[in-house]
Amino acid sequence: MAQDAHGGPGSRGPAPKLGRDGRREIGRALGAMYDDVVRQGIPPHIVALLDGLDRRAEGGLDPRPA
Repeated sequence: MAQDAHGGPGSRGPAPKLGRDGRREIGRALGAMYDDVVRQGIPPHIVALLDGLDRRAEGGLDPRPA
């Protein structure tokens, strides 16, 4: 039976591999495409939500606004 890229059923052979230079070039291209998004930062309401979820996970306050 054929395996997928991770060794499971469905693959037609070994997964193609990408060399270091190819990975580096992809990283540069992605960085250029998303540079503006990264510079915008995280909106304050998302930061507040994540902080609340962290507190909740630590057994603290409910993350929902009062």
